[in-house]
Amino acid sequence: MAQLRTLSITFLFATASCFGEPCNRDPLTPSTLPPCQSIASQIWNSAQNYKKAETALNGAIGQARSHFWKVFPNGPGFEAAQAAFLGALMEKDLSYLMFSLQQGVTGDVQKMQKCDCSDGGSLWL
Repeated sequence: MAQLRTLSITFLFATASCFGEPCNRDPLTPSTLPPCQSIASQIWNSAQNYKKAETALNGAIGQARSHFWKVFPNGPGFEAAQAAFLGALMEKDLSYLMFSLQQGVTGDVQKMQKCDCSDGGSLWL
């Protein structure tokens, strides 16, 4: 089953490159097209994009948290600040859930994603 999962992920990354910009698939043939990315470089780029998105989400949580506590308990815009803060925390919980559904909370995928539970609202405390 694990081999099938690995194969399907590899297939998805390999087929994704077929629909991107045109590239030179044969590095030994001269071409004006740029060389195609390897599967490993595509996985690396996806991991880097995920890290950037996670950093942006953590920044949004920090801003929503500070705004929430500025207007707590009955300041102007408290309901909107509370909804924004809880929505950002839910997004982070869903990202953790997305990874833990693969192999469980103690699986390899969860170990690769460092659980930062400093926001106080994460699902996996």
